[in-house]
Amino acid sequence: MRHPAIPTVLLAALLGCSPDAGDDPLPDDDTAPPDDDTAPDDDTAPDDDTAPDDDTTPPPEVRAIVLLVIDTFRADLLGCGEPVGLMPGLEERIASGSCFQTATSVASWTAPGTASILSGVHPGTHTLEEPGDLVAEDVDLLPDMVREEGWVSFQKSGNNHASDSGIAPRFDANANTDVIDGYMRSEIDAEVVADSLSLLDSHGISPESRWLLHTQFVAPHQPYCPPDTTLETVYGGVDYCATGSNGTIAQLCKTDSDVLEHTRRLYADEARYTDLQIADLVAGLEARGLMEHTLFVVTSDHGEEFYEHGSWGHNSGVGREQIAVPLAFFGPGVPPGMVLPGVASTVDIVPTLLDLAGLPPTPQAEGRSLVPLMDDPVRIPPYRAFTWDYLPATKDLKVWSITATGPDGDLWSFAMGQQVTFLYHTETDPSQSLNVASVPGNAEVLELLERMRDESIFRWDDWVDAYYGD
Repeated sequence: MRHPAIPTVLLAALLGCSPDAGDDPLPDDDTAPPDDDTAPDDDTAPDDDTAPDDDTTPPPEVRAIVLLVIDTFRADLLGCGEPVGLMPGLEERIASGSCFQTATSVASWTAPGTASILSGVHPGTHTLEEPGDLVAEDVDLLPDMVREEGWVSFQKSGNNHASDSGIAPRFDANANTDVIDGYMRSEIDAEVVADSLSLLDSHGISPESRWLLHTQFVAPHQPYCPPDTTLETVYGGVDYCATGSNGTIAQLCKTDSDVLEHTRRLYADEARYTDLQIADLVAGLEARGLMEHTLFVVTSDHGEEFYEHGSWGHNSGVGREQIAVPLAFFGPGVPPGMVLPGVASTVDIVPTLLDLAGLPPTPQAEGRSLVPLMDDPVRIPPYRAFTWDYLPATKDLKVWSITATGPDGDLWSFAMGQQVTFLYHTETDPSQSLNVASVPGNAEVLELLERMRDESIFRWDDWVDAYYGD
């Protein structure tokens, strides 16, 4: 199958330019709606007692939860409010639910990021911070929580970092993929779909069953070699589909803008393939009669950087390109068409899913349920999202990022790593292009965010009390 051209808006975002303005979208005056005198008379309107009242119809009961985690997936590849066009199938589903415009992962690589998605706690609590670490035995994951309520759980991950380190055994069954030498073929996503549906079939899942499925799609992860792409996969003298090509590509992209642009195009085109695979998964669930009672969340473990803030790929910093991720919910009980500003964190996913599914909250959660924001979007309480990571090149160095509500009520992002402090005014500088840490007028907000880093208060209620209490 051939893919259509990458949308201009998405390429503009990835390539750092602005698309040309289109034609005036406003209709001509002669297309305006008819005058009021053409409206039907009042006596033709239905009586109030015969008008339907959709608000009185309860949503279907949530009997299943599906986590659609797309590995290495930047937030700007998927539309929230404004469609990007790379993933039309998934964007249509998201439009039927609620999405968050400024969501952040807790880490810039898979293992800690996935463990936090599944636990609702930060890496310092679940203890999976560096390669070789394990999820703490006393920290529950979502499959442990739903099992207490009689649910069965399944995992199909195309990235072994999302299943190793003590994660996979928490699920009742899995069909995970062993990745060799870090080489993640995009075609693994088709296996994610087939094996996920086989897990459900082999365990006799029916519309009456209660079940959880964690899927981890990997196409956007390097190598950037989307199947059936119209783009060249041999470019600049490099075979993008070859094992071990990423290092060479990274070096070329430092000095060759054409190679950098082509690499970004290939990365963006991976999203198209993933959209087709997710559509196949949804179609499989529909064919089995499993959609009506199924709640979905769409997110990622981390993003991907192409030197926008001086780093390459992921697990190399905490710039927004590495940690900004999509976050959307759709299915029973999710308010439709909600586009929510402010900051959300991947530690908010578990509390939100449990809330939407009517399951008991977990006392360990360091995030909070996002349902109150969906129900009352005008209400904007303080926000915060923590990210930290070790860097392979320095081993013991942690880099920090905090996005939070400042004393002025605006959103600010603070980052510190390798002895450099960055402060960005997120309200006016969402791309984090201007470091204002040295501006004297920002001393108060900088001091507040530094305190948040040093005091490390991660539980949501405790954090609000400490910094915004009366």
